[in-house]
Amino acid sequence: MKISYPLLPILLFAANSAPAAITYVDAAPGNLARYDGVAFMPVTGGTAVADNNWEVRAFANGGTIYEANADGSEDAPMLLMTIGGLNPGITYNVFGYFWANTESWRLKASLDTTTTNSGVWPSSGDGNQNILDNGTPGDISDDFIDNDVAVSFSRNGTATSGAGLDLGPLDGDADGFDDSGRFTTAVMVAEGNRTLFEVSLGSIAANGSGEIVVLVDDLRDQTSTTNRTWFDGMGVEAVPEPSGVALALAAALGFVSRRRRPA
Repeated sequence: MKISYPLLPILLFAANSAPAAITYVDAAPGNLARYDGVAFMPVTGGTAVADNNWEVRAFANGGTIYEANADGSEDAPMLLMTIGGLNPGITYNVFGYFWANTESWRLKASLDTTTTNSGVWPSSGDGNQNILDNGTPGDISDDFIDNDVAVSFSRNGTATSGAGLDLGPLDGDADGFDDSGRFTTAVMVAEGNRTLFEVSLGSIAANGSGEIVVLVDDLRDQTSTTNRTWFDGMGVEAVPEPSGVALALAAALGFVSRRRRPA
């Protein structure tokens, strides 16, 4: 008796394409550091002073967000966020998360933490995604990420910033938390008049210590607080290894086929 499996191609495709859930990692003092090596000392929110520093505000996931450009024109220092507890050598999709109301709030983030451009800064939107770094620790005015759609993001999207994905609609029962199963844990996606936005930063392999480091920045020197930054955290999702999953499924179906052969 010959047994055929007409659904096998569909099952193999499903095994290849099934996404993993995203693990959200909240930004916190233990995983944040300044890019320039100076001690990271954010201030408590509510100062109402443009001080060229990040402010910690009591909102969103983990009970805190990191805010810049909400009290006037400022340039908060670039940060490095370390995501730990990963499998060394495994490739992960990485996502950044920021909040916005109806205004065009911002986030800059990049998986490239080493490519620098000292001296003349390239023009905005020219495809250069590197870092301006003139090698002067403590001088935050010369350390920032380019205004390019691959590393600069906003609620609505502009000529020099990619549009974030609004996760607010994922809160199906209005409790403020994602109800879609997008994340491995409960993640707040709506609070007050604000919603959480997701941006894709690309894929990268975890280092030998099981870590991925992400560069984070604000949109500097804004004349309007409508371009403020409310940074909440990062997310990682292991990239499936389709060949292994597909082979395992094919082997299982082959085993069933052998068991059903007539004596």
